[in-house]
Amino acid sequence: MKTVFFVRRRTGWPLFLGVLLIELLAMLASIQVRFSLPAWLLVISKVGDASEYLSVSRSVSLIPILGTHMPLYPMLIAFGSLIVVPVEAALAVSVLSFIGFALVVYFLTRRMWVGLFASCFPYFLFKYSMYVYADLPTVFFAAMAFYFLTKDRLPFGILFGGCAVATHYLALLLIPAFIYAMYRKRARYAILGLIPSVPFVAMSILKFLYIGNLLYYFQDVFQVWARSGGGKSGFLAFPFASALYVAANLNALISPWALVNVLYALIIFAPVYVLQGLGAYLAFRGKAYLELMWGLPLLLLITVLSPAGFFYVPRYSILAFPFILRSAKFANDVKAYKTLLALIAIGNVIYSFGSILLFPQAGTG
Repeated sequence: MKTVFFVRRRTGWPLFLGVLLIELLAMLASIQVRFSLPAWLLVISKVGDASEYLSVSRSVSLIPILGTHMPLYPMLIAFGSLIVVPVEAALAVSVLSFIGFALVVYFLTRRMWVGLFASCFPYFLFKYSMYVYADLPTVFFAAMAFYFLTKDRLPFGILFGGCAVATHYLALLLIPAFIYAMYRKRARYAILGLIPSVPFVAMSILKFLYIGNLLYYFQDVFQVWARSGGGKSGFLAFPFASALYVAANLNALISPWALVNVLYALIIFAPVYVLQGLGAYLAFRGKAYLELMWGLPLLLLITVLSPAGFFYVPRYSILAFPFILRSAKFANDVKAYKTLLALIAIGNVIYSFGSILLFPQAGTG
């Protein structure tokens, strides 16, 4: 298999882990000073889908599980609840998933700066380590699956791929990569690449039997597509719409909030699209077909679905992390580009701190 990720150095991961822990402890210390940790736990228990996951984690019957998106995340919370209260367990799952994902990235690249960059870009990764969302456990399982696929340890890749799908149905978009990995091993094994979709199929059937809706997991996508006029406003809807709007209405520059909006769009979100696109191009040029099969469906999702109705769509690009790694590694040959990535990473970390400390209930923003 052709890949550029692996480097033979086997030292440095303790230092990398130490930097991650310092970053997380700084965030927790800031939260303690700003809110106090008990108050923060109360806040995150009510943000987004947290109440859903926490209530399901307290149940021992099947019916509440059918009310959640996918069952593995509430099950992990329930397991942790044997030791601490559910919201503490949920926060622990998020933090450990963040650390686990960053370590997998480090072992994929053996470059500390690439690992640190990928752990805070897009900013959702670092920010969501302090919230009750299924995104981080999903991306951790996906990273483990990708690691084993690149190592040709396909059974473990399939297993962790199934765990990713069982945590968030969006991981279903990774199925083409599993099919390709199995096909590359032996053509007749390609069908086995569908195995990670089993949790999705099982939950879809259960949803149909319970609420009579076989397309339960697609209804949000259909609604967003309809709001966007069939996807016509997709790519330019965000992050570039803010800049275009201000350019067309120059008097808006008088407002400081307009400038903040432009900076937010161009510094925080625009790099998501640019670096993902660059990573896809570099993967194509390097004939890294596994990465392409892995990331292109996700890249298509974040560029076609209009964020006018789903403004935080770029958060889903975290699953396309191989493109980020590919584009970040490209900086080894261009020092100015490496400096730019460092500034982007710092900006994303600062935004993560600021959004949590100033707007704690805006979980997805």
